[in-house]
Amino acid sequence: MRPVLRLCLSATALATIVCGVLVAGQEPLATASGLEAEAKTAEQSGRLQEAFDLYLRAVQALPARGDAPMSMWPQFTSLFETDIRLRERIIALAARVQPLPVAPEAAERFAVRGQVLFKDATDKYGFMMAMSELARAVKAAPWVPIHAFNLALVQEKLGYYKAAAANLKLYVASGAADAADARAKTFELELRREEPEAALREDCTLFYVATACLKLGRELLAEEETSSEGIFALQQACRSGSGEGCLEGGKTRLNNLLDTMRLLGKQYAKGGKGLENAEVLALGYFEQGCTKEFAPACRELGNFYAKDWPELDLKKNKKVAATWYQKSCDLDPVGNKADCERAARLRGR
Repeated sequence: MRPVLRLCLSATALATIVCGVLVAGQEPLATASGLEAEAKTAEQSGRLQEAFDLYLRAVQALPARGDAPMSMWPQFTSLFETDIRLRERIIALAARVQPLPVAPEAAERFAVRGQVLFKDATDKYGFMMAMSELARAVKAAPWVPIHAFNLALVQEKLGYYKAAAANLKLYVASGAADAADARAKTFELELRREEPEAALREDCTLFYVATACLKLGRELLAEEETSSEGIFALQQACRSGSGEGCLEGGKTRLNNLLDTMRLLGKQYAKGGKGLENAEVLALGYFEQGCTKEFAPACRELGNFYAKDWPELDLKKNKKVAATWYQKSCDLDPVGNKADCERAARLRGR
């Protein structure tokens, strides 16, 4: 099967579909689940057009990946699985409803934009932009199999083998003429996904799975202490709910900052190399971890403020250090007894 984007230009838009519409006051997955339940009831009762419309509304209730707030990142895997499941039902019903649904103009526009971006892409960012547009084409017209095929090609290019295989399976389910070739391609993608590092990268960078990001970050930083990809993975772990990711990300940031200061000189590094906020970023990691009630991150903040940092031109702050030690103490007074004692000692008790 040739890795060439296909574009369906035959449909004429008779309606405009607004993507990503949410029911007021409801969380997207809950909204989609409610619509899916209604769709199943309608389908079982033979009301196929109603079921199709409800499944479509459910798909479009799910936010586009780039539009999802950070609070939804831990749900990306569930969003993906729900999206695939709903689109599978839409494709199955599209062959049974009369008249055949007409793709909206929005889908064609997104598909064209995605095709251009894919053709022009020279790096990961370019392919990510193409993926975003093609995903919007899928959302606008999920029953049009070519859109799933195109999306799969870009996802393969990015190393998102699980997602690419899922989209190709939907293309196969549509009864495409080259379904046999597409099915064989899914087997290849599934094999590539079995590579441990490939699975970690996809789970971290596409689905934002905290445990995958934490493991990937650790492995990359073990190979190279200043790996930007490793630091990014820890950042994703932290943002996706891993207190350990926050702690390790902060330590890595801080150590890299100190090393740079020692090598280049404090004023030079802070003045011209964009590191003036690096210590703030490092402490931000620790604060996020502490906010997630991960006591070691609170302790690390206490450790930071309890000493002088000549490299950073910072003096210790006993009051602030005591506050962070106390937070660690409050989370587990027995297990973190030493932090309770540190807080009391710094307060002069």
